[in-house]
This record gives sequence, structure tokens and C-alpha cells, in this order.
Amino acid sequence: MRILFILSLIAIVGCRKQKVEPVEESNSFQLLTKKAWVLDAIGFDDNGNAVVDAGENQIKDCESDNSYLFHSSGIGNFYDNAKACDIPGDNHFTWNLTGDSVLTISHQKMFVLKLNETEMILQPDLPWLTNKFLLSYRR
Repeated sequence: MRILFILSLIAIVGCRKQKVEPVEESNSFQLLTKKAWVLDAIGFDDNGNAVVDAGENQIKDCESDNSYLFHSSGIGNFYDNAKACDIPGDNHFTWNLTGDSVLTISHQKMFVLKLNETEMILQPDLPWLTNKFLLSYRR
């Protein structure tokens, strides 16, 4: 009798469906992975306004069409595109978004200063620099 009770209990518990909660993606995650980002500006933020102004922009012409695609899997792709800089190596990278403000790309931590539908501004974690170095992207 006792064995029958235990088998019944196992059958009932085993038949219960586990409720699986979907992982909620943050708005920043969705904005990052929605479509490719094109490098727009690179430079030091000399005036401290969190933007790479025209006089601060050090982007090379061949970098101005480089694009980055962040896949939701944590893998990304880099494309040198038409204005090729002939960058050697793999065009894949890994990435991880912690919260909404820290993006790690291939082991380089970046602070997300701005992220919306059309603009992303990143600041690499380079504590030895006195001025902020910024990377600006557009869609």
C-alpha cells in the first residue's frame, strides 16, 4: 500500500508541467541587437560634453563605413565594407551587456553613455587616460 502511494505521488509530480519564464531582454539589449551600427566618430572628449565634436573626431576615412552587428547569441560581426582599411583577422567578436550600461566586447569593457534607435556612444574603460576616449555609432 505504501509503495502504491509513493508511485502515485511520483506520477503526479512528474506529470506537472514546469512553468518556464522567458528571459526578459532589456530595452538596451533590443536596441543593440536590432540592426547594424556604423562607426561615426572616434576621439577624445576634450570639452567634456560626452560627444565627439567635429574638431575632436579622429576617424579615418576608411573607418567611416565600418559596421558592427550584435547578434542576440552574444556573437557579433565586424564588416570593413567598401572603404576598406584592410584590417587583418577575424570579423567575429564576442559581446555581453551587463545591465544597461556596461558592454564588454572581446574582453574590453565599455561604458554605454548613450543608446537609442539611431545613436550609440561608448567609452572604453581606459582609466589611465585623463580625457574620455569615445566611440560614436549611428544607424
